[in-house]
Amino acid sequence: MMLNIADGYDRLAKRAEARAKFNERFDAADFELHVVGDDIIVNVPGTRFTITFQRTPDKTGIEEKHAWARDDMNSPFSMTEFRTQAWEAASKHAYALGWIPRF
Repeated sequence: MMLNIADGYDRLAKRAEARAKFNERFDAADFELHVVGDDIIVNVPGTRFTITFQRTPDKTGIEEKHAWARDDMNSPFSMTEFRTQAWEAASKHAYALGWIPRF
């Protein structure tokens, strides 16, 4: 039982180390952004992470499209980290497209 606990901590430490290395090199430039109609689809190549944002009904911002996020359990970063970075990248892209006012 103690060996299983120790093994679990070892896995957590390895994942934390992988996340730290990834965060050092992870940049919004690593995203692929695709515009389809009023949607901006953001994904990270080589992972299953994908999320779709749509313009808000009042056209003043973007919001995550319900049920359009896919997690990647093998990734060195979390879905929360991805969502935060993806929203920022999509917002900048929406502004560049003239969809929304400066945020």
